[in-house]
Amino acid sequence: MLKLAEERLKAKEIFYIHQNCIKHWFDKKYAGTKNFNVGDSVLKWYKSHEEKGKHAKFQSLWIGPYTIEEKLGHNNFKLKSLDGRTDPIFVNA
Repeated sequence: MLKLAEERLKAKEIFYIHQNCIKHWFDKKYAGTKNFNVGDSVLKWYKSHEEKGKHAKFQSLWIGPYTIEEKLGHNNFKLKSLDGRTDPIFVNA
């Protein structure tokens, strides 16, 4: 019984080490600050379709593309669609 508890603890430690390595790799590669500038092309998250059942299985949850028309602060943007219409709602990246 003692041997089983030791093996379980050892497996947990290895799992946590592996999990931290994967998290570190993910954060370094994908997460972090994205610097968007005026004129960049971006997609906007379609918030109303986010919940389960509000969208089909293969329906995209992103709409766009949009172009950043104005930068309001560090993470707030005013978007313009490709046909020239300005989006009235500011977007927080």
